[in-house]
Amino acid sequence: MNISEGLKSGVITSLLAFLIQGSWAIYSNIEYGVWLGIKAGLVQGTCSLLMTFSVTQFMQFLINSIHGINSTMKFSVVFIAACCGMTLVQATAHWIANTPEILITIFPAISVGTIYCFLYSAKRIYT
Repeated sequence: MNISEGLKSGVITSLLAFLIQGSWAIYSNIEYGVWLGIKAGLVQGTCSLLMTFSVTQFMQFLINSIHGINSTMKFSVVFIAACCGMTLVQATAHWIANTPEILITIFPAISVGTIYCFLYSAKRIYT
C-alpha cells in the first residue's frame, strides 16, 4: 500500500468512525433534548475521527522512542498510555460539552479503540 492509498483508507475509516460513533452518541443522549443529542454526536464523531489518526501516530511515536526495556514492558507502556490518553481526551471533550451520558456515549468508541490499540501495539512490537 502506498502513501496515497494509506491516506485514502485512513480518511474513509475516520469518516466512518465519525458517522458510526457520532450516531451512537446522538442516540445515547437524545432523551435530554435534540440539541444535546446532536452536540454529543458532533463531539463524539469529531473525537472518533481525530483519534483514528492521532492514536496511531502516538503509539508509533512511543514504540520508536522507548528503548532499553523488554518487549512485554514496551507493549504494556504503549498500550496503557494509548488507552488512557484516548479515554481522557474523549471524556474531557464530553465533560466540556456538558454531555449528559458521558460513559454510555464513549463506551463503544473506547471498546473499539482498546481492541485497536492492543492489536496495533502487538503487531508493531512483537513482529
